[in-house]
Amino acid sequence: MACCAEVLLCLCLLVSRTIPFPPSCERYMRQIATLADQHDAQVLVDYLLTQNIPAVIRPEAEQVEIWIRNEDDVERATIIWEEFRGQPDDVKFRAASKPARELRKLQEQVNKKYASLYKESDDFWGRPRPSKVPITIALIVLSVIATLYIEFGSNTQHMMQLAFTDQYPVIIPREIKGFVDPNLPQQVRERQLRAVNRGEYWRILTPIFLHMHTLHLLLNMYALYTLSGLIECRRSALWLLVFVVVTGVFSNLMQFFFPETFNFHLMELFGKKQPVIIVGALPFGGMSGVCYALFGYLMAKSLYSPEPGLIIPRDSIVIMMVWLVLCMVGVFGDIANTAHVAGLVIGLAIGVAPRLISRVRRRLTK
Repeated sequence: MACCAEVLLCLCLLVSRTIPFPPSCERYMRQIATLADQHDAQVLVDYLLTQNIPAVIRPEAEQVEIWIRNEDDVERATIIWEEFRGQPDDVKFRAASKPARELRKLQEQVNKKYASLYKESDDFWGRPRPSKVPITIALIVLSVIATLYIEFGSNTQHMMQLAFTDQYPVIIPREIKGFVDPNLPQQVRERQLRAVNRGEYWRILTPIFLHMHTLHLLLNMYALYTLSGLIECRRSALWLLVFVVVTGVFSNLMQFFFPETFNFHLMELFGKKQPVIIVGALPFGGMSGVCYALFGYLMAKSLYSPEPGLIIPRDSIVIMMVWLVLCMVGVFGDIANTAHVAGLVIGLAIGVAPRLISRVRRRLTK
């Protein structure tokens, strides 16, 4: 049951697929102006584009409307519109046509690049070819090798060489909880961190390559190939490598230090009590945290900064969020929920960071 989240993630990716180009953004656009003259409208849209404010012209009866694509740009666009309305013949507006054409030409080249990448994918599945995503393939190969090395977790000696810790947690019956030394959690944590503290730093990353059974491995690798492959095509191999290392380390650290934070055990309300208490972190592994980070990044891009090839349908986002909550309340048994949530959060943060930084910079320059 520990791979239920991965099952749904793969189903979402299989059924919905990621969209190669953004869907129509009309429902997210904002109108800022109405003009009677088509030429003046084009002059205004050209100037807005040179100010990095994408806009479109929408004909309506005997007039035309100007709509802004990004809501964050509405305030600046409104100021420019007020200035244009007062001085429509200003040379800075009339001189924007040529640079705007160059910008549109550049955008067309970018769109063709994305279209080429998509056409080079498999015709039915729409997934990048292996030759286009070397880092993604390397991650899959390492995961398979590491998982076979630990024999899907059955080889304890090999498992403990690559796990976050080489020490097991302490398991005590619930009945004697009140008699346990209050310093026990700290003592167990110190013991479990000895391997890392003595220089075995690979342990903070290598758990992402460890999988405990065949289905766990196959589903995670499918999700990784789909999500990671898309991002590697549209960012770069180095960008993806840094992303995987950062999100993998972060999700592993969170899972180790806060193993029970997102295990709400809602089923206990119905009398299903856990018979034992686990002090410390159980051995964990899997690419799930990284996959959730990739999913979070694509979700942020889809909702706030759509780009060609970096879109996930909203219905898939809703399904995944509902499923994550069900996992956290214990419907599907023991799952490394902290790693999933941590991966999702850091993926979202990386996805929205450029937009937030841009907004802060604009406010500081006012």
